[in-house]
Amino acid sequence: MVQYVGMDLHKEFVYISVLNNKGEKIQEKKIDNRREALESFLNALRPKT
Repeated sequence: MVQYVGMDLHKEFVYISVLNNKGEKIQEKKIDNRREALESFLNALRPKT
């Protein structure tokens, strides 16, 4: 499944929206602006094999 990720970066946090290939929002989240938090969020989007 194709997913599109948009990020709005701020000094202390990041807003992330994930859309499917039809342009429908499938997830939206606010996370801390830390590398570990971003990696964790993006890794959770990966398809399970």
